[in-house]
Amino acid sequence: AILAERVRSHCEATRHACLPEGWSVTPSVGLSQFRPGEDAEAAIRRADAALYAAKQGGRNRVEISP
Repeated sequence: AILAERVRSHCEATRHACLPEGWSVTPSVGLSQFRPGEDAEAAIRRADAALYAAKQGGRNRVEISP
């Protein structure tokens, strides 16, 4: 989560030469952690749900799955 927030913050603060003046890149990130006995698909589904929660929560944020 700390690394994801650092990447998000860096993207937000960086001027990207390929974008027109005044435009910015602001990522939304969804994270999950493997649970004992969980398969990869379940962890990915939880990360995907966290990503949608980040977008619904205003974008440009990191959301961690419960």
